[in-house]
Amino acid sequence: MDMHLVKKADIVLEDLDGGEGNLCKIQDVIAQPQGAPFTFGVFELEKSKGVEFDYDNDAACCYLLEGEITLTENLSGEVSKFEAGDIVYIPKKDGLVVTWSTEQYAKFVFVTYPHWR
Repeated sequence: MDMHLVKKADIVLEDLDGGEGNLCKIQDVIAQPQGAPFTFGVFELEKSKGVEFDYDNDAACCYLLEGEITLTENLSGEVSKFEAGDIVYIPKKDGLVVTWSTEQYAKFVFVTYPHWR
């Protein structure tokens, strides 16, 4: 079979070093090991000062399942509120860094192309 089904019980998030004062967890659910040309994953962010992700090597599309995140782009200084049910697209762009922060808790799914790690 060419399909790859991942059961809910198999999605176990692991700690990700988001820097001091940032608690985040992640799992790349579908990625290179499954032969995919992209990465699809789940990310949780607890109260944080801001986790920085650079987009020099990949683009991302994210769908927020729970909570609210403040997104701050370094190049333009633009600040956006990312709320449950919202989708954000972040293009691949040299020097682009987006800071993700939340006052409480947030959970989202993401797709990156190509693989982010």
